Amino acid sequence: MTSTMTNKQGQVVNTTLLPEDDKVVIHATKGFNVSEYKWQYATRKDSTWTNGGWNYTYNWQAVPRSIAPDSVFTANAKDLLGADLSSYYRKNVYIRMELSCNRWTPIMTLAVTPSAPHIESAVYDMPACHGTSNGWIRLKFDRPLLNGEVLYYSLTQNRETNNTPLVVDPITREALIEGLPSGSYYVSLLGTLPINGRTAYTFTEGEKHYLSHPRPSESQFYHRTGSRALQRGYRRTHLGKG
Repeated sequence: MTSTMTNKQGQVVNTTLLPEDDKVVIHATKGFNVSEYKWQYATRKDSTWTNGGWNYTYNWQAVPRSIAPDSVFTANAKDLLGADLSSYYRKNVYIRMELSCNRWTPIMTLAVTPSAPHIESAVYDMPACHGTSNGWIRLKFDRPLLNGEVLYYSLTQNRETNNTPLVVDPITREALIEGLPSGSYYVSLLGTLPINGRTAYTFTEGEKHYLSHPRPSESQFYHRTGSRALQRGYRRTHLGKG
């Protein structure tokens, strides 16, 4: 029996993060009796040197059936660890499945981290005249940035651009990207947050971290994580720049 992690569209996700709010989905091989799916998680990994090698022990606990009733594990960090997660940030959670005859699936190691702000809506205004570059995108997020949090964007039309910090208004939760020519764009987000004196990555692979325009005849937008372009339709509202 093997396990893989996917997003809700069924695409394999090679993340090493367990987000605070966004759900991760882990799939095990289907076709076994429900009683065979015994998911476990651990929050500690202790090591001892024995007979010339390292021996590792974990505080394995059963995952509640409400989270993993069968071959599918669906949870975020709050589901496993409770609402107060501050003491777990940047620490690892280990996940496996117990099999028969003292066997287990390979251990997945995920670092607990906050979810980056989710894109709540996006508005695009095309350039006023052909050949000009005065188009813009206004993104609205579901929360303001936390103290010290930075949200970067990369904007791609025909080639990749560097990460640029977004200026997110703390009141409106909006950020404006200006100076755009007409065309189809890919928007990638990367989030960081200082935790215990060190910089950690926030989670930007959730279902609400991407979007696209539904009509192919008009300009399209995507939020992309890594090299995977994920699409979710939305209806554009024409607004003024002010």
